[in-house]
Amino acid sequence: MSIKLRSVKSISLDIPDNCFLVVKSKTEKSRKDFLDLLGGYKHSRTGTIIISGYDISDLKRGEKTRFYRNEIGFIPEDFYLEPHLNVRDNLSLAGIFENLSKSDLNSRVKNIARKYQLTKILKMKPEKITDEEKRRVCIARTCLMKPKVILAYEPTKGLEPAEAENTIELIMQVAKDNEAILIVSSDDKNIIKRADMEVDLSGEKK
Repeated sequence: MSIKLRSVKSISLDIPDNCFLVVKSKTEKSRKDFLDLLGGYKHSRTGTIIISGYDISDLKRGEKTRFYRNEIGFIPEDFYLEPHLNVRDNLSLAGIFENLSKSDLNSRVKNIARKYQLTKILKMKPEKITDEEKRRVCIARTCLMKPKVILAYEPTKGLEPAEAENTIELIMQVAKDNEAILIVSSDDKNIIKRADMEVDLSGEKK
């Protein structure tokens, strides 16, 4: 798995396997827009985005939906969970949409829960768990479809230093466990210093 960007927002770069890339800019909106392009929520008017050999602009609607469901894991800024579903069902959603067999889905959820210390809260709904547990569930569920790219939107925004540290450590661990490219939008200096690559939206990269 690799990602190639050519003349997207005036940026051209290759992101290699297992890379941790941080996207920074002067505005949060610019960072979000950039990740939305990679995540298929927006379309680039110029340039190309090639993920694992696929030019995403060439994918048909059904192909695109399945591609992103299987290849890309998303960690939203607000760590959103479906409030009417318990933790087990929140972890299971992507597999249900992809029609995984019941045995395969149960096995994957069980393994994720055990690995990321969620077993004791599987039957609980989001309103009954702590904010830290909600973040853990939201991050861990990206593992379900074994993605090769994980996109994290402003994951430490508004968190206390200790919470921020635990959050980025978990995100990095999930990416490592999946041998996935990790792309994070953030101006958090603690995240930036951990990254293998950084890119700003003026086109500079390090």
